[in-house]
Amino acid sequence: MKNAFLQFLSLILCLTLLPYAYAEDMLLAAPKYPQMAPYPSLVQSLTAPDDAYDAWRESINTQNRDSRYTNGLQPFLTESTRLILSGCNGTNRVYSPLSLYMALAMLAETTGGGTCAELLTLLGHEDVFQLRQQASDLWNANYRDDGAMTRTLATSLWLNETVSFRQTTVQTLADSYYASAYRGKMGSAALNTALQTWLNDNTLGLLTEQAQSIQLPPDTAAAIAATVALSAKWDKCFYEDRTSADVFHSPRGDITCDFMHRSGNDYIYWGERFTAACLPFDMSGEMWFILPDKGVTTDDLLADAEIQTLLSGSGKPANSRYVELHMSVPKFDISSQLELSDSLRALGVTEVFDAATADFTPLTESRLPISLSQVRHDARVTIDEDGCTAAAYTVMLLVGAAPPQDREVIDFTLDKPFLFVITGANDLPLFVGVVNLP
Repeated sequence: MKNAFLQFLSLILCLTLLPYAYAEDMLLAAPKYPQMAPYPSLVQSLTAPDDAYDAWRESINTQNRDSRYTNGLQPFLTESTRLILSGCNGTNRVYSPLSLYMALAMLAETTGGGTCAELLTLLGHEDVFQLRQQASDLWNANYRDDGAMTRTLATSLWLNETVSFRQTTVQTLADSYYASAYRGKMGSAALNTALQTWLNDNTLGLLTEQAQSIQLPPDTAAAIAATVALSAKWDKCFYEDRTSADVFHSPRGDITCDFMHRSGNDYIYWGERFTAACLPFDMSGEMWFILPDKGVTTDDLLADAEIQTLLSGSGKPANSRYVELHMSVPKFDISSQLELSDSLRALGVTEVFDAATADFTPLTESRLPISLSQVRHDARVTIDEDGCTAAAYTVMLLVGAAPPQDREVIDFTLDKPFLFVITGANDLPLFVGVVNLP
């Protein structure tokens, strides 16, 4: 009986590891990820605090980039966010601008002529060399995987085994975009499983159900995937014993959900049509909560100039006060599945969708008529008393403090639809969303 049980466990283990074996057999190029020193453990902090913290700080500093790398990103960030998040019609929606940016940047590397020019215009660059440097800097500035915080971008290229590809382009994507490259039989269970496993591995397992529906049809020439993942604790956690049920005024009627509460001296921000507050993460980055004024919708705010400044990472709202802030935030776990082809067309990217005009000569020597057929964008964000976890992927298919003082007291209660922005390095938005139903 014991041997039978062990054989059963071995079978389960083999089935679990099978996708990795498939991916290993299919691997053409692998990026070299930075080696980060781990955040010092309790033992290290007691026995060798200077050495442990110095090594950790040095690895963090190695990833930092001059903030000028963000130049030119602002129009893409604001326009794509406004377009993609508007018109939710009472539903939740989550979008990761940096996931779509990395996928589009890789797409630009694989295209030429007018096809590439449209992508460069959208991403704010004159040539692919500038774009390549920006993408590399953006990836490195946001890379954080030290045991205390996870904030990572990952990319991959999936190639049809029957189509010849230019190795120089594949290597460029590995070197500058940290892209893994795989090659296999399109439409096969093996390649589909390998892609789904790669997506799960790079999104903290938050989108497993969604990833199961990602398929690579037999007529796929290539596919591009880009992920963003975040797991971070608040710098000051909410206390679970203060969480209580209350009413959220959703577009579909009042609903009851759990609200987290915390109080303290902090800044409140406001504009002509909104009020906002910010919760920093323990290590880096922050999460903004933006509450529309009465009579103002989240769609109205997405077109607001002050909010667009925040969405583009260009700065905080101009008006602020340091107050005694009582925050009430609904716990939520929201997700959305989006198809962004129409959004990209509206943003000026059209040639790549037409096989008669799309130029993929930098990617392949094949004369096959190749075009972009699908742009799938799935994302999920969850917050609780401890912190925030979030993940997103974009898959493109190519077919053929001061001392306490007496303060003004402000109640900031997110009890109706609101926006949120989760920022990473240099205040760039990792995730943006609309919460209609927490």
